[in-house]
Amino acid sequence: VHTAQAAAQEAVRGQAFENGVELYQQALEVLEASTEAEPQRVARLLLAMGDAQNRAGDGESSIATFARAARIARRVPVPEILAYAALGVGLRFGQVFELGHYDPQQIALVEEALALLPDDQRSLRAQLWARLATSRFWADDAQTCVEYGQRAVQIARACEADHLDPLFDALASQYL
Repeated sequence: VHTAQAAAQEAVRGQAFENGVELYQQALEVLEASTEAEPQRVARLLLAMGDAQNRAGDGESSIATFARAARIARRVPVPEILAYAALGVGLRFGQVFELGHYDPQQIALVEEALALLPDDQRSLRAQLWARLATSRFWADDAQTCVEYGQRAVQIARACEADHLDPLFDALASQYL
């Protein structure tokens, strides 16, 4: 499992996304066949595979993979994994969101993750609020979009300087 996962990570770093997906799938099969298949480890592997599927252009498979990780995260429960799964469901080919697409199920998953995620997980919380802001834009709900975006920026600015992704996402949600 470790070897296949390391090879998958290297493939994704080298932008060989399809190879990464295959290697993550192999790691997942071996892990699930073993008696040591801890749900958290399976879910984290699913998150990585979903990301690789998305980058490979297989949005439908990535959504299903992230949804599976979310189901595990609910059952275990691990709010952090649920948050990453919620963020992954909304990705399309490496973009922050799909242009012009309003997905109430994805919004419900993001709201669920926000409700369960501890306040000290500021970086993830900022990214989730930014995702809600952008989703509200496509729902023609400009006021809520602005409010959620401002909340995302406020939280992201409180994060450490080495966590710039949440601030980028939050600021991007303000300028749709």
